[in-house]
Amino acid sequence: MIQLALILDGPARKYRKEYEDKLESVITSSAAKIAQARFAVYGENEYPDATLTPRVSFGPVKGYTDQAGNPVPYATTLAGLYKHATGVEPFQLPPTWIEAKSSLDLNTPFNFVTTTDTHGGNSGSPTVNTKGELIGILFDGNTEGLENRYLYTEEQARSVHVASNAILEALRKVYHANRIVTELGF
Repeated sequence: MIQLALILDGPARKYRKEYEDKLESVITSSAAKIAQARFAVYGENEYPDATLTPRVSFGPVKGYTDQAGNPVPYATTLAGLYKHATGVEPFQLPPTWIEAKSSLDLNTPFNFVTTTDTHGGNSGSPTVNTKGELIGILFDGNTEGLENRYLYTEEQARSVHVASNAILEALRKVYHANRIVTELGF
C-alpha cells in the first residue's frame, strides 16, 4: 500500500495543483467580484457570506414547487423510504433496515425542508425550533437552491434536514442502540 501511495502521490499533487490554479482561482476571484457588485448595489442591506464566521439562519418549514412544476411536500416519512426502495443502488436499503420495517412507526417524519439560507459547510448544523428544542440536523440543500451561492431566494431553494424523530426511531428499532438514546436523555 505504501508503494502504491508513493506511485500515486506525484500525479495526484500535479492534478490537485492544476485544479487549484485553473478552477478554484477562477471561482474565488469571480465570487469576490460578484460580492463587490452586490455590495455596490445593495450596500449594507446585504449580509456577509458565512465563510469562517458564525452565522444563524432562520426560516419556516415549507414545501415548494420543483423546477418541473411538481409540488414537493415539506416533509417525508419513513414509509417513503420503503416506498422508494427498489433493491438496486442507489435505492437499496441495508438488510438491517429491511428487517426492522415491521417494528418501525412508518408515519415518523424522516426528512424536512426549510427556507433557511445555508451553504456547503453547514452540514451537521443543529436545527432548532422556536422553543429551542433540537428537531433535526441539516445535511443538504435541494437542486433549486444551487444558485443561492450568489443570490438567495426562498421561492424554491430549500435546506434539507433529517428529523430528530427519525434518528431516535432508527437508534431504537434499527440499530438497537438504547444506551445511546438514554444517554441523549430520551
